[in-house]
Amino acid sequence: MLENKLNKTFLLLDQALVSGSNFTISFLITKALGIEELGMYAMVWALVLVVSGVAQSFLIKPFQTFWGKLSNECEKKDYRSFLFGFLGVTSITLLALSFIIYTTSDYRFISIVGLTLSSFLFHDFLRKYLIVVMKFKLLLLLDIVGYLPVLFVVDFVDSIEIVLLYQAGFFGFSFFGLFGISQFRNWGEFVRKHWMFSRWLLAGNMTQWLSGNLYILIGGWYVSIAAVGIVKLGQTVFGVFNVLILIFENYLPAKVSETYISGGKHELLIELDGLKTKVNVVFIVLSSIIVFFSERIIQVLFGDSFVQYYWVFPFFVGIYFFIIQTLFLRLYFRTIENTKTLFQSYSWACILNGLAAFPLMYWLGEVGMLIGMLLTQIIFWIDLKFNLNQIYHENNTLSTR
Repeated sequence: MLENKLNKTFLLLDQALVSGSNFTISFLITKALGIEELGMYAMVWALVLVVSGVAQSFLIKPFQTFWGKLSNECEKKDYRSFLFGFLGVTSITLLALSFIIYTTSDYRFISIVGLTLSSFLFHDFLRKYLIVVMKFKLLLLLDIVGYLPVLFVVDFVDSIEIVLLYQAGFFGFSFFGLFGISQFRNWGEFVRKHWMFSRWLLAGNMTQWLSGNLYILIGGWYVSIAAVGIVKLGQTVFGVFNVLILIFENYLPAKVSETYISGGKHELLIELDGLKTKVNVVFIVLSSIIVFFSERIIQVLFGDSFVQYYWVFPFFVGIYFFIIQTLFLRLYFRTIENTKTLFQSYSWACILNGLAAFPLMYWLGEVGMLIGMLLTQIIFWIDLKFNLNQIYHENNTLSTR
């Protein structure tokens, strides 16, 4: 009992550190770069996230699902060597490409993005790994080493390149992958297993990234870079909810897998619905406070020049509300290993938003971008809910035969 309480305490401390650090870094970057440079930074970071999405789909999400199903320590050791080794190869490849680009091209900015990618991917994986194996003390230490130095230096930045370079430098954990590379065991089997699990999830995450960033990418070109900066401003403030989202994304997959194994789909759904209700109550209270004091919050955090953009906050209430609803639906479908449904839902959201993007931004500009981002989440939620109801109806039909 005491150990469980300590684990929860360390996990909450770590999530508070990560979310607080990300919020503070975004806040400092916003103040340092201004609205237009912030927009450019948001567009570059969107590219970082697409590569992170590939790693999440092929490596991290399967790991979070499979780990709880491994029966003995020998299997876990082999699997662990594959995970570290595969990501190590990926990270070292990115570092090599960054070096080549830096030494042979005039576009040195691209090489810095590659360096950031390499270190970001490995740091993110180490976090997920330590959470799943419940090494919460090491997790907290990892993030102290990873985040606190960035907080000390990012306040002095005056360009996007330096921002990315600092983030890369202090997330430089890539060569831990050498541990796994040196212990090749059953790689072919694990690659095949990950591919079978993630093929639809990978395609889904790519369409998710496209549908989620469609308005940022097109808006930066079609509306203005400043419009992307306005969106990033809202994301920065509502980033406080990432403390909840990160906990559930990182901690719940292994836990609900055990519920699914012991109680089946029905018990899994009951557990996720109960958690969702509690999170919704917290979200509604906190988001109402943010909207009510929106002008004052912006003035205190970013200065008077940003107060004029207070109107973006109500849009982000809707966006994050539906993100939370779909979070629990995504957990359900991943746990029952029905990732094809996620791909289909992302595809519908991507197609419909692709058709709506230009008209919305042509007629409404920045407001059209925000409406489109909200519609993306609503479409995704509706489709997942429809698929869940279908599965529930089919199960009830079979049980009455």
